[in-house]
Amino acid sequence: NSSLPEVGGDAALYVNNCLDSRELESAMTDMLEMADEKYKELQEQGLRQSNKFSRQECAEKTLDLITCRGK
Repeated sequence: NSSLPEVGGDAALYVNNCLDSRELESAMTDMLEMADEKYKELQEQGLRQSNKFSRQECAEKTLDLITCRGK
């Protein structure tokens, strides 16, 4: 129900209910206790995920939307 999974992909840890303090605590604990290998893997996935986005492409798509060039 948000764009976070699209942005974070498999390179992020998610919670179902950000208002549930126990769920947030559990996710933070999981992150702090994560094995070094898994942490490094998430870092690498994060870099790969970030390469899917560019400012130039965002600007072009926004301009297309504003000027109706995309139709």
